[in-house]
Amino acid sequence: ITPAAGRALMNSIEVVTDKPITTLINSHFHYDHANGTPAFG
Repeated sequence: ITPAAGRALMNSIEVVTDKPITTLINSHFHYDHANGTPAFG
């Protein structure tokens, strides 16, 4: 996932709920899976 994809995911979540995201769990820190994490921070 890229930073842009992380932002897109965040935007998609905001469409269905106005509740804040309070927790993000990465199962592992491989670049191709966790690179979008900063969008949530």
